[in-house]
Amino acid sequence: MGWLGGDTRKREAMSEQSNPREVPPRTEESWRLRLKMEEALRRYRTAAHYRKMLQNRGEGLIPLMRARQGEFDALAEYNRIVRNYTELTVCGLEGPRKANKSSAPPTAANN
Repeated sequence: MGWLGGDTRKREAMSEQSNPREVPPRTEESWRLRLKMEEALRRYRTAAHYRKMLQNRGEGLIPLMRARQGEFDALAEYNRIVRNYTELTVCGLEGPRKANKSSAPPTAANN
C-alpha cells in the first residue's frame, strides 16, 4: 500500500457501490406519484371553487350539476392517487392495490 496507489480494498469497495446519482426506481415512482397527487389536488380545488362560484351566482341547475360532477371526479382521482402514494411509500408496494389482493371479499367461486 503506497501513498500513490492507495488501499486497493477501499477502491474495490467504492467501485462495487452503485452510482450515487442513480435514483432507485421506488424513490423515482414515489416522486412521480407525489407530483401527480399535487396536480390532482389543484384540479380538485379548482373544481370546488368553480362549483361554489356557480352556486353563489345561481347559474342554474344543469351547470351546477356538471360542476358538482367535475368536483366529484377530481376528488375521486385525488383519493386514488393518494392511496397509491401511501401504498408505495408506507407499505412499500411496487404497484397500486397489491396489498388488497388477499383481502378481496369472498365470492361464490371461493366458497
